[in-house]
Amino acid sequence: KRFNFLDIETIYSLILTYLNKFFICQKYSRQQLRNDLEKLWIFAFRARVINVSPNEYEKKLSEQCVRISNHPNEVDNLDKISNKFYAELKILIENQEKFIANFPSEFKYGYDNQLITFILDTIYRQKDPEISFSRPTLEHILPQSQKSCELNGKDVKDIINEIGNLTLL
Repeated sequence: KRFNFLDIETIYSLILTYLNKFFICQKYSRQQLRNDLEKLWIFAFRARVINVSPNEYEKKLSEQCVRISNHPNEVDNLDKISNKFYAELKILIENQEKFIANFPSEFKYGYDNQLITFILDTIYRQKDPEISFSRPTLEHILPQSQKSCELNGKDVKDIINEIGNLTLL
């Protein structure tokens, strides 16, 4: 579900390859599958935020699919292959300054509200797994109308649509 928010189509072939591996190879555990999908999610999320060109990773994703498919019953070697693969991907997304600089601009109200809703929902669930939103709506904490706010209009205008001023109801 969470990969849907990232608009990275090429990731699905690798997800399907991991799932196929899980169903074919009894030694490839559910935990290994979760770990591989989590690493893939982290890469995809960071790649989206720092705007990594698909040209830089599509070939790597395809090659990983081939490596996994060529060894359907191997698990021991798969961990080494996966670690090397994710180390290569990490190079593309390790620019922390660029991630921090792009994060606020990527997640402003109106830019990608579904992804913002997903991120906030994930944060809330990590804090309290019992929290459940059946149909969450994204709302502003400080009102969008500057007239109903006691702050200076310029101050409000600068932060009104930032992710820090948004919550789920």
